[in-house]
Amino acid sequence: MKFVVSKKLNRTSPLFPAITAMLLFFIASLGFNALFVHTKISLVPSQALETIFGNEEAFVEPILFEELAFIVHMEFFFFMLVTLLSFFVHYRLFDKKKSTTKLFLTTFFIQIALLSLLLSPFGDSLFVTLFLLGFYLTNCILVYVIVHNLVRIYYG
Repeated sequence: MKFVVSKKLNRTSPLFPAITAMLLFFIASLGFNALFVHTKISLVPSQALETIFGNEEAFVEPILFEELAFIVHMEFFFFMLVTLLSFFVHYRLFDKKKSTTKLFLTTFFIQIALLSLLLSPFGDSLFVTLFLLGFYLTNCILVYVIVHNLVRIYYG
């Protein structure tokens, strides 16, 4: 990645539109991923609890563990792809120490969120809350990093 993005990426470079398109695609894919998680589990705590644990009064069956494991598997690979590629660009454009700290926090929140989601059927509402908190924080950090990358690329 060192040869792909330099700190002085000018607009005449053929990589300029490619890097810009990739970062814009990542922002769109984060939005679509949030929509996917909302349709499968829900991003509202009360509805997520009902989806994971079920509701006997409303005749809602709890989510199957196989489906939950599949969602965790997909989310893991999605977030690792977006996180690593976004941070490769960020690492080349900004201070390496701050980039490393942001990368560590992002991967920490991803791991907490996905582990909590995987353990939620065996625990209580705390795991669902940890999943939602980790999901929101991860998305916020990634959107910040991607927008920060775009601003640096366009405005130096």
